[in-house]
Amino acid sequence: MKGVELATVPELAERILHVFREKARTKGTAEITVTNLYEAFGGEYSHDVIQTAIRYLLDRDFIAPHTYSLTAKGVVKKVLTGKEKVQ
Repeated sequence: MKGVELATVPELAERILHVFREKARTKGTAEITVTNLYEAFGGEYSHDVIQTAIRYLLDRDFIAPHTYSLTAKGVVKKVLTGKEKVQ
C-alpha cells in the first residue's frame, strides 16, 4: 500500500461513519452492506483503501460485523450492561 493511500484511511473512515450516522438519522437503522460502501466510495478510493478503512473502524470498535453487513455501534441506542440494568 502506498503512503498516500494510508494518509486517506482516517479521512475515509470518518466519511464511512458519516454514512452510518446519516442512515441512522433518516432510516432509524445503522446497518450498511459492504457492497454499498464500495458503490459509494469506489470512484474515489481503491478497494484496498476501503477495506483498510473498514478494518480501521472495526479495530477501534466503531462498527461491528453483522451477517453480511456492518452495524454502527452505539449510534441508534445505548445497550445497557448488567450494572446499569440493576440501578
